[in-house]
Order: sequence, then C-alpha cells, then structure tokens
Amino acid sequence: MPNDNSSKQNLIFILLIALLAVCFYNMHQISVFEKRTEIKIERARDFAAKLAAQKLYHEAAAHIEKYLSDDLVTPEEVESASIYLADLYFEHIQNYEKAMAAYLKVLFKFPATKYKNDLERRVIECKDRLGRRLEAANDLETIERGQAAKITPPNAGQAAATATNENSIVVAKIGDTSITMTDYLGELDSLFKQSQIDLSNPQNRRKLLKDVIARKVLLKLANSKRFDTDAQILKKVNSAREQMMIEKLLNDEVFSKTEVDEMSLKLYYDAHKNEMRTPDKYKFDYLVLNDNTEAVSIALNNDSVKFSNYASLQTPFAPLGEISAAAEIDLSEATTEITAAVPGDIIKKAIKRVDGSFAVLKLTNFIKGDTLPFETVKNDILSRLTAQKRENDMQNYIMKNFAELNVVIFDEVFKRETVKEK
Repeated sequence: MPNDNSSKQNLIFILLIALLAVCFYNMHQISVFEKRTEIKIERARDFAAKLAAQKLYHEAAAHIEKYLSDDLVTPEEVESASIYLADLYFEHIQNYEKAMAAYLKVLFKFPATKYKNDLERRVIECKDRLGRRLEAANDLETIERGQAAKITPPNAGQAAATATNENSIVVAKIGDTSITMTDYLGELDSLFKQSQIDLSNPQNRRKLLKDVIARKVLLKLANSKRFDTDAQILKKVNSAREQMMIEKLLNDEVFSKTEVDEMSLKLYYDAHKNEMRTPDKYKFDYLVLNDNTEAVSIALNNDSVKFSNYASLQTPFAPLGEISAAAEIDLSEATTEITAAVPGDIIKKAIKRVDGSFAVLKLTNFIKGDTLPFETVKNDILSRLTAQKRENDMQNYIMKNFAELNVVIFDEVFKRETVKEK
C-alpha cells in the first residue's frame, strides 16, 4: 500500500510538471506570435512608406488597404493609417472618389476624431474636384454656419429639423411647381460645373439661381409648344445619345485599358532628343531697305561690304519668335536660310515687312538649345504616346469586331458610281 501511494504521488507530480510545461510553452508561443505580428505591422508600415517615397503611390495605397483589411493594425493606429490612405488618394493619386470615401469612412468610424474639421474640408475639396462645386460651396457654408452656431447654439429640436429638411427647402416656385435645394444643386452641378464663378459667394449663388429658373421657364414654354416631339430635335437627341454610347463603349472597352510603359517613354525620348530642347537663341544685325532689288542683292550675294555701308539695327539675343515680335520681322519665312547660316553670314533671303520695306539680316551670334532632361518632358511624351496608342487600340478594336460581326463592305458601288460620273 505505501508503494501504491508513492506511485500515485509521483504520477501526480509528473502530470503537474507536464501541465506547467504546456502552459509555459503556450505563453512562449503567444509572446512569439505577438512579436511576429508587431514586426509584421512595422514592416508593412515601413514598406508602404518606402513605396510612397519612390512615388509608387498606387502600390502604397494597395498595401495600406491590405494591412487595414487584414487587421494588421493596432486599434490606436487605425485612424492615422486610414487618414494616410485617404491622403494618398487625394494628394498623389488624384482619385477623388476613393479619397472622399476614405475620409468619410474615418469620420464615420471615429466621430470624435480631433481631425474632424480638416477631414470635413477635405471631403468638400473632393466634391469640388469632382465637379460638384455648388454642393461643395453649400457644404462649406453649412460648416461655417455650424461653427458660428457654437457661439449661439439653437435648441436641439431646431438643429435636428434644419439638418433633416435642409435639402428639401423650397428656393423658388414656377406656378405650382416647387424648386428645392436638391433640384437647384443638381441643375448647377450639371450646367455650371465648368464655370469659373466663385460659388462660395452667396450673391453669385443667387444670380445662378435666377439662371436656373430662367432655364426652367424657357423649358416649360418649349414643352407647351410640343417641341419635345419635333423631328429635328429628336434626330439631334438620338445622335447625341448614340455618340455618348459610343464614347462610353470606347472608354470602357478600349481607352481605360490603354497603357504606356516606362520603357516606351524612354525609347521615344532617346529617338527624339533633338526635338526636345530649350529654344535656340540668335542675334542679328539687320538693315531695313525700301529698295527690294538692293535688299535681294545684298542677301543673295552675302555682300558684307554693301551691308556695312548702311546703318544697321540689332535684335535681342533670343529665340526666333521673340526676335520676330521685337523687330517686327516674320522670321518664319526664312527659317531654312537661318538654319543654314553660321555667325558672320548674311541670311540669303530678304524678308518683306508689314510696312512694305525689306529686312536683310546678318547672323552675329547663335547658341543651340540644351537637351531637356527626361523627367521634364516625360508627361508630354506620355500624353503623345497615349493618344497614339489609343488611336491604334481603337482601330484594332473596330477591326476585331468587324470580323466577329461578319461585316462586308461593298465599296465597288462607289467605284461604279465614279465611272458613271466620268
């Protein structure tokens, strides 16, 4: 019996040691996991910052979005990481829809954020950049009213009613038809988004309200004349509708997929370096003569002696366009001759001036323009190559669909018509 008790005690002791070992192991694993998670978070944040520093803003934004969605951010850092993401979209990517959505998400998740005023103004800026300028101006005025109301706040019931009914306020009436604030803002966003009028000025907004009402009155009169059934108007409406459908199709199916890579930009730059320079600079001595024969003789014969017999004028040391304006001489007429000349040569063409006199020019100085760095002209090259590639992509898309839709063109008809006309 004593041996049995001793065996039981030993077994219990062993079990306790094993249990303690498991607990210590689990605690160690949790600690390791927490350290790994912390390292992962720090590395994710560092990597996003490195991407942004290399101007890889789309990749940085995608990285931030991923580690936010994967809950790899500590709760106290979610707000700052979300704002950083929104700023990336706003400041660097210029995707104002995504930026606005990101700012609104921060305001929704963190209603007591200390950055509330800044974020609300960023939302307004996004609306302005998206062409919703009147709505942006209206929101700005609402914020300013709210800030002023903190000094003399209305009662809670009044504030709630104002917030609820603001967009249903009637701003005008045409007979029995009411125009609400929502109607007004919608009209202005579509009609006046290209306007350069300062919409933060209430006086300007009142003026535009009159314009909107005038348009609605005229539309009401046009409807009373049944112009909505006019054949010519319907034809134009249908034509505009078809054009918009074609533009949307091409944008969705072709242009949105057109890409020009960095290598293509650099290859184009290397092939056209001579075209990408600062302007060449010239300086001329020149004569103004009324005798065309004399002027032509001096120019064609490069007659420096005769040239020196006359009192000459001097042009500024500048590009040809500036010299043309300053000396009132159209140098574009003699570009070939000027390009062939070297300092000391008389340009082999007498140029007729507006007043009927003739100019004879002698090149005295010339400096060729410097090649522009790649980064300076990169955006211009991108625009040029994108336009070319879009045109090629569009033609390929059309030809592909010609084949798929079994298009047959009977151009022989036009050949026969041409023969008949002869």
